[in-house]
Amino acid sequence: MENGVPRPSRLGGLWTCLAGGLFLAVLLGYLRPVFDPADCPNAGANGNASAFTDPAWDLYLPLLVLGWLLLVAIEQALPATWRHRSGLAVTLRATLAIGVVIAVSCVVVAPLEVVCR
Repeated sequence: MENGVPRPSRLGGLWTCLAGGLFLAVLLGYLRPVFDPADCPNAGANGNASAFTDPAWDLYLPLLVLGWLLLVAIEQALPATWRHRSGLAVTLRATLAIGVVIAVSCVVVAPLEVVCR
């Protein structure tokens, strides 16, 4: 507490980003998708296959990441996230959190959707 004003949490505004990333990592560890095209069920043949044993995850995973992005954006809009922070700090935290979600979706999720196509 400084001058009667409580110090904000260092992770304030980043909780949903961190929790969602951890959940996604655990989920991908559980699902064990194919990352190498040579390991795909249709390797050396034509046609589409899924990187997952259950092809429904080709739809569920992008929807899950979209939901994660929406939750992170909602958390950034909450007044509790802004409390005792400057406008610059709020903007940087929001940019960081949303940027991490977009980067994870582009680097991890998008390749899983096309690895076996």
